[in-house]
Amino acid sequence: MEDVSSQVLLKRYAALLKLYEKLEEISQEVFHVIKTGEHVGELTIRLKENAVIANQISEESQAIVSIKKALAEKKLLTERDKSLVRESEEHLTHAVNRVVEQENKSRELMKKQGVKISRK
Repeated sequence: MEDVSSQVLLKRYAALLKLYEKLEEISQEVFHVIKTGEHVGELTIRLKENAVIANQISEESQAIVSIKKALAEKKLLTERDKSLVRESEEHLTHAVNRVVEQENKSRELMKKQGVKISRK
């Protein structure tokens, strides 16, 4: 396991937030392609990028859980650290909500256009 500190944890949260922001960007591009029908060939590329980022998100999330657990067991988080972690989690929650909202928009548009899609 890597170094366990609040700084490492916060860096991991920042990396996870960037991944979700990239996922949001891709979701917006997918929506645009679905809505306009332009650059349909890029849809497959974007969906593959989406899958790669989803895997990175999973790995980053698992690392965060491990670090948080280790920090909690060793009681290494100060009140300030806990506050910073909560703030990071709030930013992350907002990013996740935006991604879900965007993906729901795409799903609804596809449903209106008669395209069947499943939610993972």
